[in-house]
Amino acid sequence: IAVKPSIAVYATLTGFARNGHGWFNGESPTNTSTSIPIKYVNGRTEKIEPAVFRLAVPKLDGICGSQYRIWGISNDEHSIYASELGNERNWYRYEGISSDSYAVTVPTVGDFTHITNYNGYPVVFKANELIKVTGTRPASYSLVRYECNGIPVGSKQHCSCVVGGVLYYVSRDGIYAFNDSMPVCISDKLGITEWKNAFLFGYGDVLYVGTNDYLYSYNKTYGVWHKEDTTDRSVSVTTSDGIVYFLVERNGQDVLLIYDDHNLHSNTVGDTEEDFSWYAETIKLSVDSPEKKYLSRLDISLENEGDCRVMVKY
Repeated sequence: IAVKPSIAVYATLTGFARNGHGWFNGESPTNTSTSIPIKYVNGRTEKIEPAVFRLAVPKLDGICGSQYRIWGISNDEHSIYASELGNERNWYRYEGISSDSYAVTVPTVGDFTHITNYNGYPVVFKANELIKVTGTRPASYSLVRYECNGIPVGSKQHCSCVVGGVLYYVSRDGIYAFNDSMPVCISDKLGITEWKNAFLFGYGDVLYVGTNDYLYSYNKTYGVWHKEDTTDRSVSVTTSDGIVYFLVERNGQDVLLIYDDHNLHSNTVGDTEEDFSWYAETIKLSVDSPEKKYLSRLDISLENEGDCRVMVKY
């Protein structure tokens, strides 16, 4: 029997005992989720099997927080679960009210691979599917499914993030952007075909993608990718209060790098970023364009905080 145990349960049963119907065998429980052995007096003392009061929690393969609930995915049950409103310990409360727990079976093929919160709604991934849960209470919850490249099995923990109101995630063939419509690949121009070990994090309006070899950044405003000049091997990343803590492997040791407002600092080096070379390259500009249009003038705008040298080649 699955109930919400509390001292009230103990008080009810002790009151039942004081009326001559039964009594506790043991002391008042301090951990209300443990077994409570009970004996009854019915003409003579009889010992019966203990009655167990516990909170059942489904076996979950991933969780996220959304709408004051904990949402989870279970590959054993092929289901999406949500806890009771405001109570992460109760997953099986079904009383027909708005604060009930919630569960729904997803009958499509494949395991769940990831779950995250996007704009206040849970988003669930499979290898070939994206599922968004819409609604505000169990009676109105529904699933919106997108058949697309999702997140493959075995992806890293930080395989998705929200930057500038867009949900980005790592799929098997690239980085995808989801904005409540069919996801689109934004990394095809990079020419990279394997993204299995990539992870994402955001800083301001910039998306960062870490791989085993390089760190890439994507500016959503201009639709421009950059390859960062770091040569450290990426290990892990996390964010807190707008600061990004980036763990890399340097000379056989793990080093923590911290993204602040202006520079990339290291807890072992402590120096600001050194000067580096950078270039931008356009596509081939010729008379092959429609109506034989050609480039008559190229305007270059530059804003810098120090001395630099600029060279234009064509």
